Amino acid sequence: MSFAWSSDFASLAKRVHAAPTDEAAIGIVRSDPDALNDPDISSELNESGSSDKETRATLQSMLELRSMNEGAVSKADPSGVVKQIKNSPFYSDAGVAEGSNWLGAALERLKNLRFNMRPPNVDAPNVNLSWITYVMWGALAAAVGFLIFLGVKHFSWKGQLARKAKAVLEDDEPERTLDEWLKAADEFAAQGAYREAVRALYLACLLRFDEHRVARFDRHETNWEHLSRIHASSRRPAGLDFGPPTKAFDRIWYGKRTEGMPDVDLFRNWYLGLSKTLKEGSA
Repeated sequence: MSFAWSSDFASLAKRVHAAPTDEAAIGIVRSDPDALNDPDISSELNESGSSDKETRATLQSMLELRSMNEGAVSKADPSGVVKQIKNSPFYSDAGVAEGSNWLGAALERLKNLRFNMRPPNVDAPNVNLSWITYVMWGALAAAVGFLIFLGVKHFSWKGQLARKAKAVLEDDEPERTLDEWLKAADEFAAQGAYREAVRALYLACLLRFDEHRVARFDRHETNWEHLSRIHASSRRPAGLDFGPPTKAFDRIWYGKRTEGMPDVDLFRNWYLGLSKTLKEGSA
């Protein structure tokens, strides 16, 4: 059993729902850190043998289920963690009314414990068992305190993770011009950093689109969000499909699967072809 502590699944579900294609929807999920840290979602992304349409539908369902859990817990109030755990069906007492919870039922049992400890019809000395009640109270308090500790610790970890941008540029990464990205691509390739070289060339392509006013470059958006705006732009030259480079970038950068220098050469050719097409389209 697991609880969804994140506060990002609701917005992610909306972005996936609004994605123009199944491929774009899958890419948005793949580029989100919270989704990748969810074992079920990660398994669906990496091991699914289904079609893109089926995978998208499965991911959409997973995200919507997790977003339903998000609203039940407030990040600002750790007691919300205990409230969510207490309301879980795994802790419900089937013999108690719907409004009750496991803690209330446990306390009720403790209240009557000393009357049930002695077998009926046995003439035994009257032993004071009230100390057991205090022991159980202490155990329950320790358990609740431990759950609160885990919740606060988890909130802190998720807060640090959320600050790590998964857009095309990191928050602390400096702005570079188109020429600077091209130069960086050559330097990365010479150092054997092929993934970084591919990323630099992909960013150069996005800046080239911005330069020709096809789609504005936004450092906080993902590659798939840029692709969506590029294909929706009225200034995109007819027949220009930026989908293959975007899919390849997703595989190489986020999926960390590269063939080395051939990938760099492929993206360099894409950049040169893109530059030529955009120049001819604006002539």
